[in-house]
Amino acid sequence: MVHLESRISGFFLHEPGEIEVYESAVDKVHRTAMSVEESVALIAHVVNGKETTLRMPGVAGEWRKSSFSANTDNCVEFRRTADGGVQVRNSNRPDDGTITYTASEWKAFIAGVKDGEFDL
Repeated sequence: MVHLESRISGFFLHEPGEIEVYESAVDKVHRTAMSVEESVALIAHVVNGKETTLRMPGVAGEWRKSSFSANTDNCVEFRRTADGGVQVRNSNRPDDGTITYTASEWKAFIAGVKDGEFDL
């Protein structure tokens, strides 16, 4: 059971499916949350009138590695960017940099992979 409470109400989640959806949402928030420093900088940017909406530029999710690269030298991992794009890097050498793709570039690449365009 999970109890959720706001300033004006509270309720319980009883069903396993409801709790699973809640836990998934909380995990997603944690993966994409801004650091305190990033939050302060963004709020200051908005307060100073340089921005009219709250956006999260440059905030990325956690790095994820393919299950196919476990225990091998094929160590490619990726993470989502705040604007829907993707960053890719070699997890054996994470300091060597990343390659960043826009959301449309990544979508086109994945469509090509699924269609077999890159089969060797």
